[in-house]
Amino acid sequence: MANILIVEDSKSAAAAHAYSLWEFGHTVTFAYSAKEAVEAFQGTRHEVVLLDFDLPDGTGLEVFRALRQVDPGVSVVMVTGKGSERVAGQILKEGAREYLTKCPELWAVLPEVVHRVLQERQLKRQLSENTQALKLAHNAIRQKAAELAEVNARLQQEIQAHAVTAAALREARGG
Repeated sequence: MANILIVEDSKSAAAAHAYSLWEFGHTVTFAYSAKEAVEAFQGTRHEVVLLDFDLPDGTGLEVFRALRQVDPGVSVVMVTGKGSERVAGQILKEGAREYLTKCPELWAVLPEVVHRVLQERQLKRQLSENTQALKLAHNAIRQKAAELAEVNARLQQEIQAHAVTAAALREARGG
């Protein structure tokens, strides 16, 4: 399954989040501050980061920006106890995959959200691979088309030469 980093200053909340993810076979790493989050992320690549917005030494947005320095494609699910449309808009605009408000049912929703984020990552990876394969195929086709154009030009020259030769032979034979 996936390697998930939970960044949460509340150890009990982090444990609750982790328990719901362990049930689905995910591996979980914990960080309880902004500094620990960046260090943990630099040490091990995580497919998904569950990131609390309010941390003792910074904001989730600051951590998100630092994580993107390490991996521009990082998949972050921002989790906050203080829902704010302005904050949610800013975070989503900057590239977070999801924005969740802490509630008693959050543990039940997390596995589905993580699954959706992982599917999105997989689809993006497949799209990137397919796009690369199409570019390679397109370049190969362009190269073959250029080669065929050269062969066609040579054949046209040979046809022209044969036509001139045939005309000269007809003329030499008397028409």
